Amino acid sequence: MPLPARVAQIPFTLPLRFLQLDPSSDFHLRQTVKNVFRSHVRKRDLASVMQVHEGASRGFSRWALPPGWRTVDVLHLDRLAGDKDRLLMMSAPEEAGTLGWLARCVEVWRTRLVVIRGQVDDEMHVLRRFAHRLAAQGGPAIWLVDAKTSKLPARLREFYSQLIHDTPIDLAAAIAARSSPDPASDTLIVGGGREELVRVSTLGRRISNIARQLNDPNPSIRAESAGKLWSSIAESGLDLGTATTKFTTAVRGLTGIAKRFPTLRFDVHEGDGLVPLGRSIGKLRRSLPRPTGRARDVRAILDRSGPRFVNPSLWRVDATTGEKEPIPKSARLQHAQPIVFGVQLGPRDDYAPVLDAIAIVEEPFKWSEGQEGVWLSVGVTGVDFCVIGAAIQQVWLPRQGASDLVEFLVQPTQAGVNQLRFCVYYGADLLQSHRLAALVADSSSETKANAGASSSLAKALGVSPERVNDAGWLARMEYVAAADLAAPPANRDVALSVFANTLDGRRIFTVRGSEGFEISVTSDISKYVEDVRKQLEAISRDKFNFYAFRERTNVPRHSGTPDQRDAALLSLARVGRILFDAILKEADQDLIAADLAGQRRVIHVAHSLLENVIPWAALYDRPYDANRQTDDAGLPVVPAVCPAGLPDASGQFAADTCGTHPTCPLSPRGRKESAAAGRGVADDTIVCARHFWGFRHIIEIPPLQQDDPAASATGSATATSVSRWTATSASKPASLLLGYNGALATVDAHRTELDGLVKQQHKVSAIWRDTRLRDELLKYLREGRDDLVYLFCHARGGVADPAISPPALEFQETTTSKPVFINAADFRGVKLAKHPLVFLNGCNTAAFSPDALSPFIRKLVRDCDVAGVIGTEIPVFELLAGEMASQFLKRFLDGQQAGQALLASRLNLLARGNPLGLVYTLYGVAELTLVQ
Repeated sequence: MPLPARVAQIPFTLPLRFLQLDPSSDFHLRQTVKNVFRSHVRKRDLASVMQVHEGASRGFSRWALPPGWRTVDVLHLDRLAGDKDRLLMMSAPEEAGTLGWLARCVEVWRTRLVVIRGQVDDEMHVLRRFAHRLAAQGGPAIWLVDAKTSKLPARLREFYSQLIHDTPIDLAAAIAARSSPDPASDTLIVGGGREELVRVSTLGRRISNIARQLNDPNPSIRAESAGKLWSSIAESGLDLGTATTKFTTAVRGLTGIAKRFPTLRFDVHEGDGLVPLGRSIGKLRRSLPRPTGRARDVRAILDRSGPRFVNPSLWRVDATTGEKEPIPKSARLQHAQPIVFGVQLGPRDDYAPVLDAIAIVEEPFKWSEGQEGVWLSVGVTGVDFCVIGAAIQQVWLPRQGASDLVEFLVQPTQAGVNQLRFCVYYGADLLQSHRLAALVADSSSETKANAGASSSLAKALGVSPERVNDAGWLARMEYVAAADLAAPPANRDVALSVFANTLDGRRIFTVRGSEGFEISVTSDISKYVEDVRKQLEAISRDKFNFYAFRERTNVPRHSGTPDQRDAALLSLARVGRILFDAILKEADQDLIAADLAGQRRVIHVAHSLLENVIPWAALYDRPYDANRQTDDAGLPVVPAVCPAGLPDASGQFAADTCGTHPTCPLSPRGRKESAAAGRGVADDTIVCARHFWGFRHIIEIPPLQQDDPAASATGSATATSVSRWTATSASKPASLLLGYNGALATVDAHRTELDGLVKQQHKVSAIWRDTRLRDELLKYLREGRDDLVYLFCHARGGVADPAISPPALEFQETTTSKPVFINAADFRGVKLAKHPLVFLNGCNTAAFSPDALSPFIRKLVRDCDVAGVIGTEIPVFELLAGEMASQFLKRFLDGQQAGQALLASRLNLLARGNPLGLVYTLYGVAELTLVQ
C-alpha cells in the first residue's frame, strides 16, 4: 500500500498551473495548452482555468513561485540541471536539479504531478531511483518519460490533452503511449490517491461536499464546516462586518457551483466542464479576499502564536480510496495491518497528548525579519514496526501556527506491545526524540485495550500505569536537546546526530546525517565497548604498569616513539572498527563516511541513559582488517599507519585527500616503494588517524536525558529538561575553583602549573581559589559564584568498584589523612549561577568505572545549573590528567569553545605520538564558551 501523497492534505482549486523548466526546442507546453482550448475560449476565462509559465531551473534555486502564483500543480522538467553524480543528494536543496531541491520545490509549490524527460541511456536508472525516493517521501505522482522514444512531442501533447479533459494520470499516460507505439522505458509512479490529485472533477465534488455540509441537518456538521470556511476568510485581516459579508457571498457561491456541478461533462469537451467550472470559481474568487503567500491547509488553527509541540497521530487508510480516519487513542492496532503514522508540529494537540512533552526550542532557527519559516526533518525508527517507504521527510514549519502533517506508512510486526521512535531534526542536529508504544492484537475483534494491558504499555514507556489509563497507544518524549537556549550558537555545523538507547535488551541507534537517515538495532555490544576501554587503558600503561608516555631517554614527557604511536593506533583501530561495525549496518557505513567529510564538524550524540554511554571518540569508520596477510596479487601486506594522516605540531592535518599525499602508502609513490620492497598495499590494512571520530570532529554528548525508571520508587521515569547553556558569563577576573585530593603525588606540581597558567596572557583573565577539604569545597560550591570548577581527584564506585555505593568522588587532605567521599546527593543546595563548565579529572584508581561519573554528571547539569562536564573514559595517570587539564584550560581561557579546545588538546598529544586524548569526553554542547 503506497504512502498517500502529502499534497493530498491541501485542497486543489483552479486555475490549474503548469510550470515548464529548461524547455526543449521540440516541445512547448504553453502552445500545447493553447491548442487544446483553441481560440473559442476568452482570454479571461482561460486565466481562470489554466496558466502556464516557462523558465530556467536556475531561476528557481530558492523555490520561489512564478509571479502571482500560489501553487505549481504540474511541474514539467525537460531535463534535470546540474551534475548527474549529485542528482540524489538531499543535502544541497539550493542546488537546482538535486533531489533535495526538487523535494522542497514540490513541497513549497504544492505540486501534484512531476513530468521528467530522461536524456541519456545511463541516466534512466538513476532517474528511477530519484523518482522513487521523491514519491517515497509522500511526494507527488511522477511520470518519467524516456526521451529516446520517437514522436515524443506528440506523445506529450496527447498526455496533457487527456489530463486537461479530466483523465486520471495513469490512464492518460497509457493513452499517450498508444499514440507513439515505439518501445519506451517510461516509469509512472502513482497510487495513494495521487492519480486523482489533478482531476478537475475532484474539485467539483469537493465543492459539492462543502455545500452539502454547510446545509446539513446535523448542526454540529454545519458548525464545523462553517468554522473552517470562516477561518479561511477571517484570517485575511478583514474587519468583522466585511468578513461576514464575504462569508455570506462564499456560501452562496459554493452552493451555486454545487447545484450546477451534476450537469458538467469534463471528459467530452473542455467547454462543457472545465471552462464553466473555472469561470464560476474565478467569479467567486474575485468577490472574496485575495489570499497571500503560498497555498496551505485550510484547517482551522485558532491560536497561531505561542509554543509549538510535536504531535503524533495514527490513521487507518482505505487502500482503494486513499481516505484515512484517525485511530482512537483507546484502540488496539492489528498485527501486519499497515497504518499511517503522522507527525505535525504546532499547538498542543489534545487528540493524542505526549507524556512529558516540551515545546520545540525555536531559538536555533534565529527568526529574522521577513523569514517565513524553517525547514525541519522528521525521522522514524521502526523498532517493532516496519517502515514502508522513506524513513525521513522534510517539513516546513511556518513562523507561526502548525506545519503540514508529515505521514509515514508503518506496519506493526508482532502481537503485544510494539514501539517506534520519531525524531525531529534541524539540519542534522537532533532537537527532540519521542517514543510511541502501541498495543497490537492478532484479531480484528480485539479493538479496545483492556485494563490489564495498561501495565505493559506503561512499562514500555517507563511510566506508571496511572498515566496510561485505558490508552491503546501513547507517546512519550524521551530526549530534548534543550528546554531553553540561553545563547543560540552561530553557524552550528552538525555533521551527524546519533541517538542511542536500550529497549528490552536491544541497543537501538538512530543516526541522522546531511545525506541519510540510518537505523541500527543490535544485541548487547557491551563487550565491544569494554574492549575499546581496555585497549585505551592498555595503551596508557607500559610493561611495568607505569604511565607509558612518561619522560624517557630522548623521549619527552607525554610523547611516544613512532613505533609506540603506530602500535597504539593500530590496536585502537581494530577495536574501534569492530565497535563501529557493530553499531552501524554495513549498508549505511558509506553514507556515514560521506556525512563526515571535512574536519572539525560536530557529532551530536544523545543517550537516553548516561550509564550506557559509548566511547564515541574511539570509533574508527574506515575499513580495517588487522588479520589480512596478502593483497589481491598475493604479495604480503603489513598493517601500517599512514604518515599523511597524522597532525603536524600545530594540530593540523594535511589538506590532501586519501591516497594523494606522497607519504601515504596508498599514493602512487607509496605503492611503488612497497612493490620495490616486495610488499603489497591494501586499502584495509592502512590506518589513518583522521578516521577516529575523536581526532577529526568535535563530539558533544549533552547530558539531557530521562531518568532510569528502575531507580525511581514509583517506577515512573521523568524526562529531564535543562537549559542548553552555550556561554558562561564570567566575572573579571574569572573565578576558577579547584578542588583536589591532597594525597595525589603530582598535585603540588600541578597546582603550580595551574597558577602559572592564569598568569599568562589570555583572552579571559582568571584567578584560582582552591581547597583539598571536602566540606570547604561544598561550601564554595554552594556560594555559586565560580565560573569554572575543576576537580582533580579519584572517582570511585560503579560496576568495576561495587564496594563503594553509591559512586563517590574521593578526597584526602594529606597522604596520612583518611579518605572522605562526596556523593551526588551531597551537591544538594548547589546552584551555580554562572553556569560553569565542570572538569571531573578522575585519575589513577585501579577500581575506576566510567559509570561512576554518571550520577555526578546528571546531578550537576540537572540540579546544579552547570553548563557541561568533562569526564574520562578510563582511569588516567596523574601526569596525563594534569597535561590534558592544562592543554584544555589554556585554550578555554583563550576563548575557544569547549568542543574545539578538547579536540585541539587531543591533536596536540597525537602530534607528539600520544593518542590518549581520546579518553576525555565532553558532556555538554560543543559551543560552550567562557565569555568575559
